[in-house]
Amino acid sequence: MEKVRLTEEQFVFVGQYVELVATIKDGFQYVMESFEDYSKTEGDQVLSDILSALPQVTSGNGILQKIFPLDVGNKIEKFDIVVEQFFLLDGFFNDRQRKEEIVKESIYPAFNKWVGEVEQELLPYIRS
Repeated sequence: MEKVRLTEEQFVFVGQYVELVATIKDGFQYVMESFEDYSKTEGDQVLSDILSALPQVTSGNGILQKIFPLDVGNKIEKFDIVVEQFFLLDGFFNDRQRKEEIVKESIYPAFNKWVGEVEQELLPYIRS
C-alpha cells in the first residue's frame, strides 16, 4: 500500500502522538519495575498519570483514523482493547497484590501489543 503524504500539520501531530505513546510506554516500564523494586515509590502516581492520558490517546486516535487508510486505522482502533483492560482495575486500585496482577497479566500485555503495532505503522512517517 502506498504511503500517505502528510501535511506539515499532520506530520507534527503524528510526532506528538508518537511521543505521547512513548511517554506512556516509559511510564508502564516504571510501574512494572515498581512492583519488584520498592525504591520506585511513584508507581501508583505513574499509573494514575497513565490513566489520565487515556482520553488524549483516544482523541488522537480519532484524528489519526481520518489521516490514515484502513489498515493503519484498524490497528489504532485496537486501543479500545487496552482501555477495556483498565476497567479490570475498578475497585482494586488500593489492593496492591490484585492491582499488580491485573497490570502484569492484562493491562501491560494489551498495551504492549497495541503500541508495537501502532509504532510499526507510525514511526516510518516521522523518521522519513
